Amino acid sequence: MARGSGISDLAYFIVGSTREDVDAAAKRRLLACYADTLAEAGVEPPPPVELQRDYGLAKLFSLFMAVAGSDFIDLEGRGNLLLERMWSRTLARIPEPPWDPLLA
Repeated sequence: MARGSGISDLAYFIVGSTREDVDAAAKRRLLACYADTLAEAGVEPPPPVELQRDYGLAKLFSLFMAVAGSDFIDLEGRGNLLLERMWSRTLARIPEPPWDPLLA
């Protein structure tokens, strides 16, 4: 069993499972829902600035996973489609540099 940041799971879901055309407002609502759910469960959510930073870092990690995963995915048939979707969805959510807001 491993423990990690829940925001990493949320970023993985947003990056990997939502269409590229999902707007920033919808992503902000998902982050707010995540924070609200933590609070309802008795867990103090991180401040919004920290939550946004952690989400940004988790998106960058998703990009790494898409790159690293390309060595392990069978590029025949569905594997190729999966890799294309991983790349397009991840890159659609990584902002252009500068990345200072993500890393601050």
